[in-house]
Amino acid sequence: MQDLLIKRVEVNDKIAQYVEKMCESWGVHVEQIILKDMRLSGLLSENLSIVSKTRRAVQANIISASADL
Repeated sequence: MQDLLIKRVEVNDKIAQYVEKMCESWGVHVEQIILKDMRLSGLLSENLSIVSKTRRAVQANIISASADL
């Protein structure tokens, strides 16, 4: 999931290419696709939370080390 959030532009392009390819034979042009709702499992939400907490802790350590210098 973390990769999906980081690479969302690439994923968006791949989805657009796929939809365009499927709709081309019908003569339909899709201008926009909107994802309205994403449901994450409890475990996935927890893992994403841990990643963000870890990043903040690392940044705090870097700032602290810079201040000590």
